[in-house]
Amino acid sequence: MARIALYGGSFNPPHQGHLDVLKWLVADCPLDLEEIWVIPTVIHAFAKELLDYDIRERMVTAMLDKAFRSGLTSKSHIRDRIKVVRREEVFTADLLANLTTENPGDTFMPVMGADILHESDEWERWGEILSFKPIFVARVGVDVSGSGQTVHQIDAADPSSTDVRSRLAEGDLSFLVGAGADVPESVMSIIEKEGLYGFTKPDHGPCEVTLDTVYIPVETITDRFVPGVVFRLIGDIRKVLAVRTQNKIVDGHEEDGVRYCFAFTVLRDTDVVRETEQEIRSWQRARTLARTKGEEFTTDRPIPAGPEIVFLKLGDEPIQGLPGEFLGQADECFFFAARASRGLFGGLFGF
Repeated sequence: MARIALYGGSFNPPHQGHLDVLKWLVADCPLDLEEIWVIPTVIHAFAKELLDYDIRERMVTAMLDKAFRSGLTSKSHIRDRIKVVRREEVFTADLLANLTTENPGDTFMPVMGADILHESDEWERWGEILSFKPIFVARVGVDVSGSGQTVHQIDAADPSSTDVRSRLAEGDLSFLVGAGADVPESVMSIIEKEGLYGFTKPDHGPCEVTLDTVYIPVETITDRFVPGVVFRLIGDIRKVLAVRTQNKIVDGHEEDGVRYCFAFTVLRDTDVVRETEQEIRSWQRARTLARTKGEEFTTDRPIPAGPEIVFLKLGDEPIQGLPGEFLGQADECFFFAARASRGLFGGLFGF
């Protein structure tokens, strides 16, 4: 006979409050639970609109994997006790009745927030639910007097899913990234990657790139060559998108008094938008950490950079077409890549 906790919810999206409850169930719950089933809602009992079940299940699984199945927490007695279970029942009372019939001898205990005790009249067959001895939880500091039920007070975050979704739709990641964030990093990465809840990454248009030739003395290449040395010699590696040798030694080009040089064509990214976005993300992380520590945070948000003018430059001069010396196949790739999105560079050049 197994004692199984049923932690159901919309998980729309899963947030730190959900994770804190699960950590308490795994490590500190005094009821000797053998298993914990996490049950994302398929159809909401109050007909609330939900993100597709599969993506919510994916986010919940990612959260559990990171919290309980990776690194030092990857222990069999924890990993095997907690799992995601799909059930089609709309009402909690139906779920409990069906599970009891399907698993005779096992004891199922729903995990519920103590706040629902004030709205129990809205629940289908509330008396039946109470007969299963729910595990009521509330944050430390919440007044639970007069509830008439045993309530376990735990140290848990209490973010608002509605607020989280609103901030995502506005593109505001404040309190959603960094230490003490409302949403676990494993969940946030899926939201950002898939563009969930209306979240879109800032789009400042294509980047501005430059195309130029760099000459490096033959002696440098032959005597000092190690992987990456060419990149270090041609400039700031953070702005170099691609390098192609022109497969020729230049005779007569004076570079610091050196006559013979290798010629390289270099594609550089001169866009400043990416740097500004990094500054904004750092600001958001710092703001989140300050809230976690209870500290005042008065630093102004960085102002996003506007879109750059899109054109290709050879040296300091804008060009509309390729000059004769850059008509090789590799340089045609450079030209077309310059008018594509930044994300294509890796595929075009095999990086």
